[in-house]
Formats: sequence, structure tokens, C-alpha cells
Amino acid sequence: MKKFQLSTTGSRVQYKNEFHNSRLSTVSNDPDEWIAELERIRKLIKATGSEITDEDLIIHIMNNLPKDMKH
Repeated sequence: MKKFQLSTTGSRVQYKNEFHNSRLSTVSNDPDEWIAELERIRKLIKATGSEITDEDLIIHIMNNLPKDMKH
């Protein structure tokens, strides 16, 4: 994967922004698909030489659920 992915700072910033801006917008959206997308972005970030930890992933998921799911 590293051979074909850009490992520039610009790519890292783009992927991190994509990760941090990702939210499960409604209860009707499939949370498994959203989490799979976060994992995909996480792998891209890792390929640029940075990393999102498991703890950071879980915190992001918990903080970006729809209000209806937080009860």
C-alpha cells in the first residue's frame, strides 16, 4: 500500500480532516458502514506515517453519534 499511496504532509492532513469530520449523521444510517469507513481512512493515515490509536477511534465514534443514539 505504501508504494502506491502518497505519504506527503498534504495527504496526511487531508485524511486526518476526513477522519475528524466524519459523523454518523442519522440513526437510520448503518453504523457498521460508518465505522468501516473510519477504519479505511485510519489505514490511509497510517500509510502516511501517522496513526490514529484504538482509543482515539473509539472516542471519535462515541463523540460523533447522532443525539438519539447517545442515551
